[in-house]
Amino acid sequence: MYNNRSYLCNRSPILENGQIIGAVEVIQDISEIEMLSAKLKSTQELMQRVNAIIECSFDGIFVTDHQGNIIKANESYLNLAGVSESDVIGKNINELESDLFDPRLIKEVAETKQAATIVQQLKSGKNVIITANPIIDDNGTSHGVVANVRDITELNALKEQINSLNQHYIQEINKYKIANKYIFSSPKSRDLIDLVIRVAQVDSTVLITGETGVGKDVIAQILHENSPRSDKPFVRINCGAIPETLLESELFGYEPGSFTGARKGGKMGLFEVANHGILFLDEIRELPIVLQVKLLRVLQDGKITRIGGTVPKQLDVRVIAATNRSLSDMVLKGKFREDLYYRLNVVPITVPPLRERVEEIPEFVNFFLSKYNKKYGMNKSIDARVISEMQRYKWPGNIRELENVIERAIVTSKEDVITDIRLRESDELDLDAIDFSTIQTEKGNKLKATLEVYEKRLLQEALKKYGSTRKTAQVLGVD
Repeated sequence: MYNNRSYLCNRSPILENGQIIGAVEVIQDISEIEMLSAKLKSTQELMQRVNAIIECSFDGIFVTDHQGNIIKANESYLNLAGVSESDVIGKNINELESDLFDPRLIKEVAETKQAATIVQQLKSGKNVIITANPIIDDNGTSHGVVANVRDITELNALKEQINSLNQHYIQEINKYKIANKYIFSSPKSRDLIDLVIRVAQVDSTVLITGETGVGKDVIAQILHENSPRSDKPFVRINCGAIPETLLESELFGYEPGSFTGARKGGKMGLFEVANHGILFLDEIRELPIVLQVKLLRVLQDGKITRIGGTVPKQLDVRVIAATNRSLSDMVLKGKFREDLYYRLNVVPITVPPLRERVEEIPEFVNFFLSKYNKKYGMNKSIDARVISEMQRYKWPGNIRELENVIERAIVTSKEDVITDIRLRESDELDLDAIDFSTIQTEKGNKLKATLEVYEKRLLQEALKKYGSTRKTAQVLGVD
């Protein structure tokens, strides 16, 4: 060492006849060599530390050279990919199977010199997110790519579990809201609401069936309130309450000048009014065959054409239908199109009658008592024995009949505590239960002839129930 420089000295004797007569000394400056050796040792130590870090990484890591040859792959990557070191080291990325690694990622990073990320499923079945970064020197030259491979299989499963829990909690919250707004406390009703909340989340067509007065319109309303369309229109139409001649224009609208009496600017139909929302077709069985065809087209392609129009309009409307009769029976009788029936009956929901959920009767009684006491400025109550009697009654008119009975009792009772309520006698004829939809009348029949046909059906049903003409006459009040 001299002047902070390192020298290598090599001396050799000069011999003559076995005698040392001199010496040769070679002095070599090895400062640069020692410096390079120190740098090499430092680099080797650094590489060892880098390799240790790479191997300790929970994420998979692999490195390619500038030609795309894999020069390093840690144990985590090998485990994720389900391969051995010999399967990948020294191999070019283009030689690997696509489900082992997508070579487009490395090519993109090498060409753009920008980091890139993809999500891929490896042949091992693992879902991974791969982020590749270019290896660039100070001169901007690319020397390869280093890729980080993270297993997101468990993360995806966790996300799905969280989403499932969120949906569950949302449904439970919705049930709580429904329980505070509506009366569905019996086991059958709770099962019904479970189904309604699940169905509300999708856009499938729903057919709600149930006897008159069970609350089919309430179910339709709940479907809307708990659906992604809850902030969009909910439009209801009773297909049996509008004359056939007007029903088409109500549903589909019309263009200006389509017919005598049409508005100058035309009119939007209810399908257009309900766009992005829900259209509730109550008493769908009353829909004429001609309009059944048009409704079927709407359900098939989502387009409507106004009366007098030629250009169809694309709409986004969810259709919910309801009926108190069996549409399948009407299909067999040729009264309802079979193809439309199947289009409507994607998700059938049956609302149980009140007699199958008698546990709810006290709640309904209290609800209607509160409603009509408030309406008429009264403060009446009902004796517990009367409520027990109500729970034994069959309620052919269901909730609607119960509401009618409570209102009548409040306005007619002289006492503040109602101890007697007149329920429909068991031998009284239930007009709601008679199916008048199958009656055929001649086109152009006058009122008298039409009434005679309906009277005949009424007499037939009464005679079937009572078995004698005397009892039938007595109940119907005829001679």
